[in-house]
This record gives sequence, C-alpha cells and structure tokens, in this order.
Amino acid sequence: MTPAGSSPDPELNLDFAPVDADRIAAILADESLEYAIEVPHPEASFSSQVRTGFINQSILLQAGDNGLGAVSTWRGRLAPEDAAKGLAMVNEWNLHQIAPTVYMLESESHEIAFAARRTLGSPRASTNQLGAFLVSTIDSFVAVWDYFESALPDSVTWTEPEAD
Repeated sequence: MTPAGSSPDPELNLDFAPVDADRIAAILADESLEYAIEVPHPEASFSSQVRTGFINQSILLQAGDNGLGAVSTWRGRLAPEDAAKGLAMVNEWNLHQIAPTVYMLESESHEIAFAARRTLGSPRASTNQLGAFLVSTIDSFVAVWDYFESALPDSVTWTEPEAD
C-alpha cells in the first residue's frame, strides 16, 4: 500500500515535498512575478502565506496541513443597488466554469466586492504539480477578472501602465 501523499512510483517521490512559502516563492520568481512572504498569525490554520497580484487584483496563497488555498480579490466594486447584477455575473461564471469559484462580499465601505478561490487539496506536491497549480490558478484569476472588467467597465477605476 502506498503511503498517503506519495506516488506508487518511487522515482516520482524525489521532489514530492510539503507546500510552503519558499516553494511557492521560487515558482513565482521563475514566472517573473513579484511577491511578498508574510508570517501568518500564530492562531492561523495555515503555516505559510504569500501575496502577489496585478494592477486589477490581489492574490493570497496560504499553505498548511489541509493543502494550498488561493484567493484573488478584484479591485472593482459595485454600488449596493447593483448587487443583483453582480450576483447574476457570479452565478453565470460559476455555472459555466469549473474554477475558480467566484463569490461576492461586502466591503468596509458597503460596496459589493468580488473574490475567487481555488484549492489544492494536498499539503504535499511535486514541483511540477505545484507549478502547474499556481500557473493555472493565476491564469484562471486573470480570466475571471477579464470577464468582470468587460461586463462592468464602470467598475474599472485604474489604468494599465504603458509598456516601454
């Protein structure tokens, strides 16, 4: 019987290791993405925390005994009276896309905010598995917020920097 969290092929276990901030950071660096490693609160249910993002979103990656969670929060906001439109968009996305799962929440200023999440349900992964998860997750976050930006152009209050 194969131990939990390992491969039946011993050669595939060579780089099968716990997911942590350093491994996440190495992959983000390989993808030329800026990031910040943060120390989680002592009572947090995860042991590693890394932040990254783009002009239109922040991305939080949290690793622990239950696996790796990724959450992206979009910078766009809706007025409370437009909540039905936002809910329809969330429903449409979640109905037709497997991941990421999109949800709404209320910001401190009572505006409607949007976030998306995706999880890797194992606390251990090979470098290839972790890299594939991170790259595909970031790509899925880019796709969902592109969809929201095209449907809610008035919510886009930032401008993309011009390329040199």
